[in-house]
Amino acid sequence: MFDKKKNFLDSNQAGLDLLGYSREELLNMSIPDVDADPRVVLPAHEQLLEGERIINYEHQLNRKDGKVITVLNNSRPIADTNGHVIGMQSTLIDITERKLFAEALRESEEKYRSLVTNIPEITWTTDYEFNTIFISPNIQKELGYTPEEIYKSGESVFPMRIHPENIETVEKAFKELFKKGTMFDVEYRIKRKNGEWFWAHDRSIATYERDGVMYADGIFSNITDRKRAEETLLKAHDELEQRVEERTVELLKTNERLKESEGLFRKLAEGSFEAIVLHEEGVILEANDQ
Repeated sequence: MFDKKKNFLDSNQAGLDLLGYSREELLNMSIPDVDADPRVVLPAHEQLLEGERIINYEHQLNRKDGKVITVLNNSRPIADTNGHVIGMQSTLIDITERKLFAEALRESEEKYRSLVTNIPEITWTTDYEFNTIFISPNIQKELGYTPEEIYKSGESVFPMRIHPENIETVEKAFKELFKKGTMFDVEYRIKRKNGEWFWAHDRSIATYERDGVMYADGIFSNITDRKRAEETLLKAHDELEQRVEERTVELLKTNERLKESEGLFRKLAEGSFEAIVLHEEGVILEANDQ
């Protein structure tokens, strides 16, 4: 409680604890002695002195120990029997921790948004019915749809644009994520807004409940380049195997021809009346009876 000149007139124990002063100390002080931001509170004081109330007014005060606290102020003017304002009465709530928590939460959310916006992968949050409630902005670069278009479409965007050969696998894995807690980890083809197809790797490790609804958070990546590289490597491997097989057949045929030539040589040598000797570097390999 204060008089018209802003001098303290009284305080309960909660007020004394809030500011850290004894009753005697506080009753020898005025509002300017504890105001941390006097220019901010001056308009509110003038409003009170004019007979108006202030509701949920946020400002800062200096404690005796030097700590600055943030309070929520609800005050009303005190008038005499003639209706003239002679002072004011205030109820203060310390919201310092709440403010610190809110600031930390804001900074955390900003860091999270920055991370989500800048990583190449797409992050998403979807409920058990395939309704997307959050998806990072870079989805537009990959799929051609803005997050807002996806939110409005409900479950229609993703399932309807997944390749017919992959949709059954995706839906089965998605259901098992929510029903059995099995990790959702699938690769599938999906059609862009412009009709082009690309390969995606989609994964989520767990579900959670919020306000009675089951959700999952996940990461979605474009793996088209990797798939093309794999296809090129597989094709090269198949071509190499084919060439090895063809070469093996060639060698087998050559070996057969050599065997036939050797047989023919023996027949000719055995039927000859002259001596025939086959040698290599002085070593006799074959000779007829002559």
